[in-house]
Amino acid sequence: TAKELPYAENLVNLLVADDLARTGVAIAEVMRVLTPNGVALIKRERIQKPWPPEMDDWGHPRHGADGNAASRDELVGPPRRIRWVSGPWQESSNMATAGGRFYHAGLIARDAFNGLRLWERPLAPAPLRLGFTAASPAGSVLPVATRDRLFAVTDKRLAALDPATGQTLLTYPKAGTPAWVLHDNGLLLATARKEVRAVDAESGKLLWTASGSEIEEPVACEDGVFLLEGDVKRGEQRSVVCLDRATGRERWRRSDYPWAARARRLSCGKGLVIAEV
Repeated sequence: TAKELPYAENLVNLLVADDLARTGVAIAEVMRVLTPNGVALIKRERIQKPWPPEMDDWGHPRHGADGNAASRDELVGPPRRIRWVSGPWQESSNMATAGGRFYHAGLIARDAFNGLRLWERPLAPAPLRLGFTAASPAGSVLPVATRDRLFAVTDKRLAALDPATGQTLLTYPKAGTPAWVLHDNGLLLATARKEVRAVDAESGKLLWTASGSEIEEPVACEDGVFLLEGDVKRGEQRSVVCLDRATGRERWRRSDYPWAARARRLSCGKGLVIAEV
């Protein structure tokens, strides 16, 4: 009998044992190897490992809808070993993860803890060789993950997919054909070149629409939606704009920032808007 199971921590989805006492394996060892939400069936007892509250998701290209590329995870640390490997480098570009599922390429879902392939669904139009692009509404759009939905654009329409199967749960015709998608507490922000549409993620209802000249990818936090507007290459004035999250109405616009023409993207939080130049 062995007192230690031959698995890395957080690796096993399901463990079945007739009699754990005879093996000399403690229940703590079972819990060590189970993935968060993994299950052990011991005789007639079902034991599920809880999801650690210190573990964070990374559902957007820059973590969340606020554009701040910093995780809130308190368990992550310097890498010490390889847990699993899948495919060539090109296959794993532009990733998102939520609820223990890992999404990459276009579109493959894996178990985030052990790399097991769960499902695959080709998106149309297909991703570029190195992943997705937000260059135009005709290109493939970066998907956004939550624990109970995966939002992706396929056949030029935004859809909510079942994260367990990849099947379509709901489509959002009112979202138009977006080049960028954000999800913020039940609100979907679908942005094309000259328009932002806010759609209720649960019902698909169009809540508001805001138009502008060459809108860059927005960010959302607290009660505001912030974006860069204006095509510098065409000689247009670059503005930083704040929209009301609930109504889409313009709260303020600043066109006098000398750095606005050089700004590449925005992030927001704690009452601040940050521009990366």
